[in-house]
Amino acid sequence: MSVADIKEELHKAIDGIDNKELLQAMLVILSQGKRSYQLTDEQLQVVKEREEQYLSGENKAQTLDEFREKMNKKYGL
Repeated sequence: MSVADIKEELHKAIDGIDNKELLQAMLVILSQGKRSYQLTDEQLQVVKEREEQYLSGENKAQTLDEFREKMNKKYGL
């Protein structure tokens, strides 16, 4: 899929969303791509701790399909 195709799909998907909170969240995410962002030492430590918990099996992860189903139920996507 080309960049143009991806943009077209995003436009179609966004046009079909009427949930204000979801659109605002998407706007925040998309605006983050315009600037460089670095994690603080504290944030990096949290990421490392959660990675260790995941690798040890203490925390479970979701499959992409599980995540999509959850978002579909919550936001109607």
